[in-house]
Amino acid sequence: MASAWLTGRERATDRPALFIHADATVLAGDNGRAETVYGPLAAETVRRLACHCHLIPVAECEGPDPLHLGRSQRLPTWQLGEMVRHRDQSCRFPGCRRTRWTQTHHILEWDADHGPTDYENLCTLCRYHHHLVHEGGWKITGDPRHQLTFTSPDGRTVLTSSPDNTRRPPRHPPDPPHPPPPPHRRTQPSHNQPRPTLFERVDA
Repeated sequence: MASAWLTGRERATDRPALFIHADATVLAGDNGRAETVYGPLAAETVRRLACHCHLIPVAECEGPDPLHLGRSQRLPTWQLGEMVRHRDQSCRFPGCRRTRWTQTHHILEWDADHGPTDYENLCTLCRYHHHLVHEGGWKITGDPRHQLTFTSPDGRTVLTSSPDNTRRPPRHPPDPPHPPPPPHRRTQPSHNQPRPTLFERVDA
């Protein structure tokens, strides 16, 4: 909550914010991609939510990078931070799958390398691995839109990481599979004579 307030999200929305990534055509009435970090949403659900909320659009495109702040400020806006988290899905350190309490890290350091606060120079790290990179001396190189390389302080350990698209639903989810047919049940042979009741068996 404190981080959200400091980054200006609560001041901008005046209420808790829900991030929904959707094609603009969905709001116009067509079918298309709509999802949150928890999974896909139906197009009609997105349009219902948009009826009584305060929309703050963030442009997202397939081609050039959507948001650039350059050297104008060190901390990314909450909109830019959300775009980076949506791309990475989790901490980018290899083997880490943390999705909560993450932070945005400059690959080219702001002070040492004069790195910009741009979409292609930011990646998502959990707090533990963020400390490991700064205080532990690990180095990050590469393009976060594709692959990052993590090198240990002694230069011997080299690990790679790509954006975690495994949890991201497809743009057009496939139709659910048809349920399997019910198993064939064998019928018991019928008998002409009824089976004796309990009392008949006792009298016999």
